[in-house]
Amino acid sequence: MDIRRLELLRELADRGSVGAVARAAGRTPSAVSQQLKVLEREAGVPLTERSGRGIVLTDAGRALARTATDIAVAVARAEALWEDFRHQPSGEVTLATFPTAAQMLLPGLLDRVAGIPDLTLRASDRDPASRAFADLTATSTWSSPTRSRAPARGAVSAS
Repeated sequence: MDIRRLELLRELADRGSVGAVARAAGRTPSAVSQQLKVLEREAGVPLTERSGRGIVLTDAGRALARTATDIAVAVARAEALWEDFRHQPSGEVTLATFPTAAQMLLPGLLDRVAGIPDLTLRASDRDPASRAFADLTATSTWSSPTRSRAPARGAVSAS
């Protein structure tokens, strides 16, 4: 079942008429009716019945409309979690650096990552003459006169 169709059914339960649902959803009454008919076919039971010039929900339609609210809440929660995961860094970062660079870099870096609960920072001293260190080296130049005018060298491993 399509969540958008369930939402239309819930709106019908709340608003009482296809016309009111159409106005609220920014659709035509015909489009709303068609979507409700598709939902009814998917459900395999009558969800609406004629009443005068309009339609009303059957018992099955009312029950399904109630679950549509639960589904909408669950989807909203899932989307919020997804957004949190998309925007919250997590995992492990390994920083390999030599002692002088560590003295300059680590205090500020540790302050920045302290508030990120799912991020682990591991730092280790490396000999800058080592081949393994050279393979990992990245260069960064600071423009702040309070830091250093010379480029600082450090290494970051993605593992």
